[in-house]
Amino acid sequence: MDNKELKGRQDRERVSGSEDYELRYLAEQTNSTPEEVQKAIAEVGSRREDVVNYLSKHKDH
Repeated sequence: MDNKELKGRQDRERVSGSEDYELRYLAEQTNSTPEEVQKAIAEVGSRREDVVNYLSKHKDH
């Protein structure tokens, strides 16, 4: 779960799959759906860079 007390680098490097606003934000940034972001987190973990890379490689055209 996202720790709202942490505002440093570690917190920004992770995507919390349980926080709707984080899913929506990353979905908007990657032209994906929140469901696709959740799937990416399930596949590669919560590290933001890994999620973004997964989404860019697995985007349906």
